[in-house]
Amino acid sequence: MGTNRESPRCRANDGGVVARSIRGGGLALLAVLVSCASDPAGDSAKSAAAEYDHVVVFVPDDEFRRWLSGFLTPAAALETRHEGQGTRGRYFLLLDSFIELLSLEDEAEARANHAAFGSDYVERWSGDADVSPFAVGLTVATLEPADAPFDATLYASKDGAGRYLMARGNADLASPLIYATGRDRAYRRRESISEVEAIEDPVRREEVRLYLTHPAGIERLTRVVLTVPAGQGDNANARMIDAPGRAEVVEGDAHHLLLECDGGGSGRTMEFSGTPPVASRY
Repeated sequence: MGTNRESPRCRANDGGVVARSIRGGGLALLAVLVSCASDPAGDSAKSAAAEYDHVVVFVPDDEFRRWLSGFLTPAAALETRHEGQGTRGRYFLLLDSFIELLSLEDEAEARANHAAFGSDYVERWSGDADVSPFAVGLTVATLEPADAPFDATLYASKDGAGRYLMARGNADLASPLIYATGRDRAYRRRESISEVEAIEDPVRREEVRLYLTHPAGIERLTRVVLTVPAGQGDNANARMIDAPGRAEVVEGDAHHLLLECDGGGSGRTMEFSGTPPVASRY
């Protein structure tokens, strides 16, 4: 809007991070953030399942980015204009996942893309209490809709640079939007910051180290909890967010997102006072 096989064509999960539109040295940086791994086809039931990759927040302005930047370092070089979608992505990287902030840049372009995307996604910036302002990026073994682990259609960007599976359940704006990329675009998870030393290019190595080093000392996004209004917790999209210990959906009074970092070990919780409704615990 991520058993492994090395490939020179391997690219990072775009979750909207489309390599062609990244400025300057961003493309080279993106290459070191990708997991070049995918399960061999038919290896196991797990290889066919959709796996959690990252969370997306639809932001109406720049206030949430400023708030998040108080304790996480923005990956400025990866800021991306999504051609044909009318949106722009900004990113915060952690060892095990990333957070994408998606802003609406060209409403007319976005509305012209509704049919291809399979939903009126512009409404996710409306602030309507009945509309979810969140999305979840998954990875799958195949982008063939007939073989997908959920009911989906294939979305291809106009220039062919991006291909995603879009859940048919996205038409229900009360549900979090769900989409998936191939395993070759999965975000590369690292066990520790020391793994950055393996990056050969010294410039890229220091860039990645910078983006994985945060003011609050945070390292991992250990759990994402999406709250949906009562009655929405058992619909098709909610059931797809099934990554025990990493991402889950619960029912509550209203849409809300909890970003739990490092297991919430410090016991500190901060609630963003604007829109969308997000809290961080670390």
